[in-house]
Amino acid sequence: MKVPFYIFFIFFSLFCKAQTNLVPNGSFEDHSNCPFLQDQVTYCNFWQEANGCTADYVCTCSPSGNGVNSPFYWMGYQEAFHGSCYMGIGAYGDMEDGIDLLLTESIQTELTDSLLAFHKYRISLFVSLCNSSEFTIDNFGVLVSETRPNKPFECDTFSAYHPQLVVSYLTDTMNWVKQEAEFVAQGGEKWLTISRFDFNGPSQLAAVSTNTPVPFLNYAYYLVDSVTLIDITDLENLPDFQNVISPNNDGINDVFILPEYEFLFQENVVIYSRWGNEVAVLNSNNPFWPENTFTDQNVHSGTYFYVFSASTKEGKIIYKKGTLSVFR
Repeated sequence: MKVPFYIFFIFFSLFCKAQTNLVPNGSFEDHSNCPFLQDQVTYCNFWQEANGCTADYVCTCSPSGNGVNSPFYWMGYQEAFHGSCYMGIGAYGDMEDGIDLLLTESIQTELTDSLLAFHKYRISLFVSLCNSSEFTIDNFGVLVSETRPNKPFECDTFSAYHPQLVVSYLTDTMNWVKQEAEFVAQGGEKWLTISRFDFNGPSQLAAVSTNTPVPFLNYAYYLVDSVTLIDITDLENLPDFQNVISPNNDGINDVFILPEYEFLFQENVVIYSRWGNEVAVLNSNNPFWPENTFTDQNVHSGTYFYVFSASTKEGKIIYKKGTLSVFR
């Protein structure tokens, strides 16, 4: 009796879509040259610094003893989460005499495609606090923006921006910790920046213990690897559809109605039986199922499945799938 489920599972899975990472070289593996000094982020293909500070590109192919060799990085020991390279970003620093440097290093890339309005995205990365850090902060994060944040002659933070992902008070210096966040795009965003963002006032510090402090300088220093940004609109962004109907002509929940959204076009719903057979197609000319609750007696009680599809103003097709129970 489980055969119908298996048949439909195979059929239904055909509508699943691959998710493309919009961050080019998100694991920092592709490079024009192996780094041999600090401040060589541009050796990593598609990446650059967003201000005048000196973030580091760290790889196993770097000569040993130069400070940017993995896993023996100058700020501590750490192997890459994926592959052989990662980035080192000093998010905060001050001198031991109490002089605040307001240090903010940053890295940046242009996405492979601009984000689409009303689409939901998931951003993630793996972060580790460097062994030699004496601080952790509350506002290290990732910003996705339409315009490029750029301060080529400053080491200042980007206080005018609010990042979509905030890493707050990370203290793990041994492991890579996954950080992720979801957001709905305004449309047109194409730059991704990883840095400190004082969007809520000056950074708040928390002390962490270390056996290998940097002489004369107190740091909050982060390592970053495996950055991803994917469109999850077709999985989760649309509201839940009705999932139960009772076509008995009592005027209450008699029919399944084609959902409509002002930012979508060419909405379409295909309804399938549990065997995977198509039983109805709904569109703007035929938005209800069943069409007539009196005459359409072929709509039997049971579980049905639907696939909703529509196009955005940019021409991208999105999908939503679900179940529909019928009680007569």
